[in-house]
Amino acid sequence: MLIGWDYPQQGSLSDRINLAGLHPITCLTTLTKPEKLKLIDKMVVLCKGLCDKPKLLNEIGIAETRIKGILKEAKENLF
Repeated sequence: MLIGWDYPQQGSLSDRINLAGLHPITCLTTLTKPEKLKLIDKMVVLCKGLCDKPKLLNEIGIAETRIKGILKEAKENLF
């Protein structure tokens, strides 16, 4: 069985990600590419993982003023 982002019409990769709420941190627009790479280095690849470990944002040097917005966007991608 083949699966792609939009194939098959039902049950595609996009459908499965949306149903499970398992969006990658790379979809977050509030993070820069270097910040995303630092989180990946710390083994955080999903928005859920970031929401479970919000202190990692401090650890990689993100200012407190931005953290609330980043977590808000990550939580919006959970479901």
